[in-house]
Amino acid sequence: MSLLSKVLGDPHKREISRHLRVVAEINAFEEEMRALSDDELRHRTEELRERSATRAPTSASASPTPRTSTFLGETSAQAEAEFASGNVSAESEAEIDRQFARREKKEREEEQKSCSDEILPEAYAVVREASRRVLGCATSTFKLVGASCSTTARSPR
Repeated sequence: MSLLSKVLGDPHKREISRHLRVVAEINAFEEEMRALSDDELRHRTEELRERSATRAPTSASASPTPRTSTFLGETSAQAEAEFASGNVSAESEAEIDRQFARREKKEREEEQKSCSDEILPEAYAVVREASRRVLGCATSTFKLVGASCSTTARSPR
């Protein structure tokens, strides 16, 4: 084991630990899901689909970002004032618009990720309970770790 690994720790163990925390969140829903009737479980599935479709986290409001951030060393208000006065070229405006578009895309992706992080443990718990009722077998921790890995585009090892 190298000195760097000793100091920072094994990245694979950290990744597995992160996924085991997700499995613990899934397991926390177990009693709640077992108490639901079949119709309530179906309703929970529909509710999760709606929450996922709207991409709106329940814990935070999804408000649009004001265009007051700093890009190219100035705020957007300053840049817009310069452009209105004719001191800025169309290429500069296009660059500002590209940067705003990149930031808005990044913020949407972060919002979707936070929504996924919020919804997925509950969704996995619903699926696990449905499979237990239909197939008569419980999903193992190993399979839940694999499912958690698949949502982060990393292969379980």
